[in-house]
Amino acid sequence: MRPTFTLDVDWNMDGTYDSLDNGRMMTSLRVRRGKRNVIKPNGDGFEEDEAGQMITSLVDLYDWYDPFVNTDVGAGKYFRLRVNTPSGQTFSLVTGKLNEPVMSEGRGTRRMQLTGGDGWNTLRDQTNRVNIELQEDLYGDDAMNLLLDAIGWPTLWGRDLSGGVDLHQYWYAQDKSAASALYDLTFSEMGSMWIAGDGKVTFRNRHFADSSLFTITDNDVYMGSVKILDPWDVVRNSIRVTASKYEIQSAVQLWSSIDVIRLNPGETRDDIFATYTYNGEGVIGTNIIQPVAGVDYIANTQSDGSGVNITADFSVVATPFSSAAKLTVQNNHVSALGYLILNKLRGDALTKKGETSEANDSLSQGRYQIRSLDLSYEWIQNINVARAVARFLKDTLAYPKKVISFQLVDCPEKQFAMDLGKQVDVNIEGKGIVGTYRVYYLEHEWMDMAGMATRSTFYLEPVAPPDNYWILPARIPFKVAF
Repeated sequence: MRPTFTLDVDWNMDGTYDSLDNGRMMTSLRVRRGKRNVIKPNGDGFEEDEAGQMITSLVDLYDWYDPFVNTDVGAGKYFRLRVNTPSGQTFSLVTGKLNEPVMSEGRGTRRMQLTGGDGWNTLRDQTNRVNIELQEDLYGDDAMNLLLDAIGWPTLWGRDLSGGVDLHQYWYAQDKSAASALYDLTFSEMGSMWIAGDGKVTFRNRHFADSSLFTITDNDVYMGSVKILDPWDVVRNSIRVTASKYEIQSAVQLWSSIDVIRLNPGETRDDIFATYTYNGEGVIGTNIIQPVAGVDYIANTQSDGSGVNITADFSVVATPFSSAAKLTVQNNHVSALGYLILNKLRGDALTKKGETSEANDSLSQGRYQIRSLDLSYEWIQNINVARAVARFLKDTLAYPKKVISFQLVDCPEKQFAMDLGKQVDVNIEGKGIVGTYRVYYLEHEWMDMAGMATRSTFYLEPVAPPDNYWILPARIPFKVAF
C-alpha cells in the first residue's frame, strides 16, 4: 500500500472544508516549511521561519477549477493538505490560504497550478499591522493571544501556546506586523515558535521538555543524503544580550504644537496628530490627560495673542493611541475668527534605557575567529535573565554542534510524522551521529506523478540536555532588575 494525499479546501468560505477530494486530481506536489538557518548569517539575532508553501498541479477533467465556470474558485481560500499512511495514521503537511489559481491546457488536458502559503503570510501581511496599547504585568503567551486576536487569527487554524516564563512589566505593539511582534516576544524568552502542519501557531517556552517520536537510523535515511552543516554557520563565541528597562514618567508634556492654528467661526479640525516625545525622543504614552482649557490650550482673536481671549469658546479633544493622539479642535464662537496660540498634550511617558551583558569564549575565538551573536529583543526586561542567556548561549554555541540534514524516501510512518518542532532520536552510525534532534526545516516532494513515492528532506538541530540548560523559576515573578 502507498500513502494517499487529501487536499481539502473551503471553496465557499463558510468556515468548513468542502467535501470535494481535490487530492485525487493532483499530479505533482512540493511542500516546504521552516527556516534554513537557526542564527541569522550576520549574527544579528535568531532566524525566523519562512512562509510555508505548497505547490501542486491538478488535472481539471470537468472544468471544475475554471474560475469562469465556478465562481467559488479563487485566491484567499482556506486549505489543508494531509496524508494518510498505510498504517492508518493521518498527518497534516501544510495548512493555510491559496493564491490565485493558474490555468493551462496542453494536449487536450486542462491543468491548474495551485499554490498556497501557511499562516506566516497572514501574520506578515502589512494590512495586519497591529497597535496594542500599553499593557502592564503580563506573560508572553498572554501578549501573543492579544496579537492573534487583534488580527482575527482564524479559528480554523487554531493556536497552541505554552505558558510564558518571564513576567513583562510593560508590553505594547506599535505599528508592527503580527509576525514581527510575535517573534520579539518569542526570542525575548529564548523560546521557539512555528506554524504546525495543521495550521496552529505554536509557541514553546525555554523550559518545554518534549519526548522523541522515534529513532532515525542508517536504515531509514536515503542513501548519500546525510549532511553535517558547516561549523562556521553555527559557531558563536561572542554573545551580547541587551536588556531594556522601562520606566513611567508621570504627567509630563508629551507634545506641543509648532504652529498657531487658525479656525473660522464654527469650524472643526480633526486632522491634527500629536506624536509623543519626551526629552527629544519618541515615547509610548499612556494615561493621556484630556486637554484642559487655559492650561493645555488657549485661543485668541489675534494670532499673536494681543486680541480677545476666546478660550471658553474652543474645545480640544484627544483620541489617544500608543505613540500619538488625534486631536479634534473646534471653534464654537458664532462670529469670531480664532487662533489656537497654545496647544499641548500631557500624560505619562514610557521611557527606555538598556544594559548589555557580554560573554566570550577566548579559546573558541582563537580557533574559529570571533563569531558574534547580538540579541537586543526589546522584551528582555531583566538584566539577570540577559546574563543567564549570554552565558548559556556562549556555552552552547562556542564549539561546533552537529546540525544535520537528511532525506527519507518510502518511509511514510516516519517521514510524515516529522513536523516542525518535533523531536527525534538519531543514531546514524555511518556518520557518527548520535543524539536527540529537533526539526527546524522540512520539504516533501513527489518523485512521480501519482505520488507513489515522496522524497522528504529535513534539517535538524541538537536538543540541549536538561542538565546543561539554564534554569530559572517556571515563571519569573519579579520585575526588572538593573
